[in-house]
Amino acid sequence: MERRHAIVLGFLAVSCAAWAQETPVPIIESTGAATVESIPDYVEFWLHDVTPGETTTAAVNRAVLFEEQVRDALAEHDLSPTYVVFSGLSLNDINRIEFHQSVCLRFRAANFAIPEKGPTMFAALTDQIAALARQLECGVEGPSWDMEEKGSLEEEAIIQAMENAYPSAKAAASAMNAHIMSVERVEVQSIEWNRDPETRAQQPDLQRVTCTARVQIAYAFSGYDASR
Repeated sequence: MERRHAIVLGFLAVSCAAWAQETPVPIIESTGAATVESIPDYVEFWLHDVTPGETTTAAVNRAVLFEEQVRDALAEHDLSPTYVVFSGLSLNDINRIEFHQSVCLRFRAANFAIPEKGPTMFAALTDQIAALARQLECGVEGPSWDMEEKGSLEEEAIIQAMENAYPSAKAAASAMNAHIMSVERVEVQSIEWNRDPETRAQQPDLQRVTCTARVQIAYAFSGYDASR
């Protein structure tokens, strides 16, 4: 898994916060950010079907055939999604007889990240999905790239952001002839997916999804004499 760490250090604020009224603890606050990335686990497409009818009964009798038609078309186009989920039927307005339903088609994305053949393989898949939608006379939405388990990447981004916050706090303490004693408080300010602040490229893509974390850390320090 490829990783890239983008460091975005924010402002430094030096303040004295009285955590205990009797013994005020001098505090240095530092912000840090980091972006980490991973190959996407899957790519997803949605098919959306609208089935009208002169009567509700006529419309529903046609709509219930959609699932079987989708499965037959997948086999015909030699498509094997790892995940196929159909929504229920929905009738939004009795005065407008239209049954709505959707199906999610999910495919593993690891092979699409291979530079030599991935883009060509992905193009072939999208052509097949588009042909499938035309055959079924339904709408199509996608592609959408994502991770199955986001927690580990979020944790990695937070840890890296905390590490990135420390050098500025240490430098501020050194400027005051003081030293960092402990971490008093950690605040995770934001976690954003696919919004790497250091690139204007469209995200996510065939080769990466990104997770950016921003934190603010309050460090207790000692050795500074404000009266001097």
